[in-house]
Amino acid sequence: DTPADTHKRPLVNEKKRKKDNFITTINCIIMVYFLVFTKNQMISNLLIFGIYIEIILTSPLIYKIFNLSYNNYLNYNLN
Repeated sequence: DTPADTHKRPLVNEKKRKKDNFITTINCIIMVYFLVFTKNQMISNLLIFGIYIEIILTSPLIYKIFNLSYNNYLNYNLN
């Protein structure tokens, strides 16, 4: 699950936001580990493709291209 701070689902809980970022980083490390040690070229290509898709879809540039707000948690006052 990639942490995406969208307008409909802002990640206002800092603990959850950091946890999601950590889990995403661990998932990418695991995918790269399998990428390095797999002998199957098709699996290797699929893992690379998956990593690229994840990077592209969570990039701030994509949010700007589709005119979506980014870092929505900054707009919430939790006091």
